[in-house]
Amino acid sequence: MGHLTRPRHPIVDRALNLSRRYCDGQIIDDAPAFTHACRVAVALGTHDPASTPEMIAAALLHDTPEFAHPDTNLSVALAYGVADGVAPLVLAVHDEHQAMTSGTAPRVPSDGAVTRIMAADKVIAFRALVRRASRSPDPVHFWSHREGLRKLMPWFAEWSALAAPGLPPSLRGQLTQSYAQLSAAMSGAPSASAAR
Repeated sequence: MGHLTRPRHPIVDRALNLSRRYCDGQIIDDAPAFTHACRVAVALGTHDPASTPEMIAAALLHDTPEFAHPDTNLSVALAYGVADGVAPLVLAVHDEHQAMTSGTAPRVPSDGAVTRIMAADKVIAFRALVRRASRSPDPVHFWSHREGLRKLMPWFAEWSALAAPGLPPSLRGQLTQSYAQLSAAMSGAPSASAAR
């Protein structure tokens, strides 16, 4: 598991413990949110071996803004609980996710570390969807009731194309492959509106 195996860098170790706390009771892709966080961190470390401990920590904590209490000052919590430099990455990833869901045109963050964390997150999310569909007793039903995802596919395609030049070759390949697998899995499923 690379960066997550013992002995871990102290920054990664603190992030792992804090991520476990924030993810407690949360579900992502029909699995514990902590599992998702670890998978993103492992994907980042595997396909971008030059990732810093702060980047791995941010990958572990990238969904924290969704889970933390609204009154939590994450900049302070992450600076004191993990390390300086982690909170800006986590909050930047969150801001980009908000932009995506609000319909903002795809853009590549100025900080390449944020782009790489986002790419690793998408690789894991795309693969999780394909895996869940393959295990579904009715894959057509699974895909046909995900109109929100279907509408975001062009956004993902454009973002991936924009991000690709700045990604390490291995991570770029994983992003391209996982998107292609997701697109192929969805291609045979009619949309819910078409099915009516």
